[in-house]
Amino acid sequence: MSDSNDRDIDWSPWTHPKAKRWFTDLLEQTHLPIMMEHAIDGPDDLLDEGLTRLIVALGLLLGREGIWPEQRDLLLRTIVRKGDLVSRRSNKSEGPISLAQHKSHGLKREQLIQEVEMLRRRIGMSNRRNQLDPPSWGGFWS
Repeated sequence: MSDSNDRDIDWSPWTHPKAKRWFTDLLEQTHLPIMMEHAIDGPDDLLDEGLTRLIVALGLLLGREGIWPEQRDLLLRTIVRKGDLVSRRSNKSEGPISLAQHKSHGLKREQLIQEVEMLRRRIGMSNRRNQLDPPSWGGFWS
């Protein structure tokens, strides 16, 4: 096969039929959407930024048309809403924090806000249609 033919084939795992089936089987066998739902359905004040970012990241990675189970589309919307809540919460610290800790928390919060916005746009919850490139994960999303 020549190089010109290779360039015409979309090798993306998000569009290749065998890969789509593999992802579908993976989600069904691991019950990952159900586990995500149980984690995100808890009380809002118990959700921390780390767990929320993990769930948003999984939503971004796997919440794609043809891969994500259609009957779980509402879960992606719930993840966006919960991500918004967590990103707007004030920093709950037990005492004074250093400037470095404050900056680190601010950076993590900004990353969560941007990741939630990416998921919002992908699932059609935003009027903005252009895709955002995640700064912290670079080429992973391409």
